[in-house]
Amino acid sequence: MRELLNAGWAAVFLPGEPARLGWLLLWKPTGAATGDSMAPTGLETEAVELVLPHGRSVRRRRVEGYAPSQPSKTPSS
Repeated sequence: MRELLNAGWAAVFLPGEPARLGWLLLWKPTGAATGDSMAPTGLETEAVELVLPHGRSVRRRRVEGYAPSQPSKTPSS
């Protein structure tokens, strides 16, 4: 994980319901350090809305990132 963060990737925890289904989303912020921009293998593309700094304020932004495939939310029989 440290190598990804050093290469300019950012990580955000997205809570799940129940809490144990939370997951990390890896994404490249605008202006991130130029480094390996290849997505880590074995992850799917996800788009989420984040609240990010914008000047002296914050704004909602839809960002595309990479996360492990999500388990089905339907209860198994």
